[in-house]
Amino acid sequence: MAWLMAMNRDELSKRFTLFQPPPQAIFALLDKSQLYAHARRMGVALPDTHAPTSMDAARALSHALDKQGEFPVIVKPRTQACMAVKQKGMVVHDATTMLRAIESMVRSASVQAEHMANAATDLQWPLVQAFHVDAQSNTYSLAGFIDRSGMARAVRASSKVFQLPVKVGVGVAFEGRPVLPDLVAQVEALAQATGYFGVFEVEFIHVTSSGEYLLMDFNPRFYGQMQFEISRGMHLPLMALAAARGELKQLEDLFQQSKVSAREYDPAAQRYCNSWLFNVLMRTQRLGGRLSTLELQQWQAWMDVPDLFDCVQDSDDPAPEGAQRRALWRHWLRHPRSSFRDMFK
Repeated sequence: MAWLMAMNRDELSKRFTLFQPPPQAIFALLDKSQLYAHARRMGVALPDTHAPTSMDAARALSHALDKQGEFPVIVKPRTQACMAVKQKGMVVHDATTMLRAIESMVRSASVQAEHMANAATDLQWPLVQAFHVDAQSNTYSLAGFIDRSGMARAVRASSKVFQLPVKVGVGVAFEGRPVLPDLVAQVEALAQATGYFGVFEVEFIHVTSSGEYLLMDFNPRFYGQMQFEISRGMHLPLMALAAARGELKQLEDLFQQSKVSAREYDPAAQRYCNSWLFNVLMRTQRLGGRLSTLELQQWQAWMDVPDLFDCVQDSDDPAPEGAQRRALWRHWLRHPRSSFRDMFK
């Protein structure tokens, strides 16, 4: 969606008020090969990443990784922008499985060419990246608003503590974290290098053994857990609206409100999740043997805090929660095997 809006910015601006960067800025962040190239030039740390563009190159890479004992690795799409079939990353533990994963992704990749006229021609080839266990439950995210100069004017931090599927997936539970100025500076440098401005979310892997923060993704758009930031006093949609309308005083007031509210909360005590789904996941993980009874109890206690923000549950408006439960049950019943893998393994 971010890419389509950027590509059609001129046409959309005839009917809508926009605060929209140019297409090249958006795709420089959505295409991980370009994003990582910018990061390397600026000294931003990231996982070891390889970009084979032929099976011969992939075979040579698999042999080198096997010889150096670098498995497991993750095979992940270079971008999701305008792909007809959305694919997740796949953790592989040996050279043979890695080659099969690459072949499968290339074979099933289908770029919607009418939307990608100026993009690279090898987008269907996935990246091969070092797999860090910390990515499962120790992902650090910075989110906020970048102005036209490339400065982050409002920022919140959080950590993804649980995801679905468990190894490589979408976050379903988050904790608040202190904002780290050094990482904010890295985000600003990437925004200035690419020309991006607007709402953002940037994900890092926090490697606990070394203390490093490794860049994973830069999402130049509204994102899934944005309500967490809104609940914590950073009103990103209103900031985007004020910026699009040129209401600079209103925008500055929103920035100031965000700073004031940040001082009122203890980030470490903040929680964000879909309580019902999270409870279901914890119980399926217990049944699948991935959690002990004690760990299940600890996760249930994790939700029992004053600053728990639920993404769909609201006593004044139960309709969204009911609609999501029905949608999830339909998905689970329609796709039982993949749902079993996602939730029990």
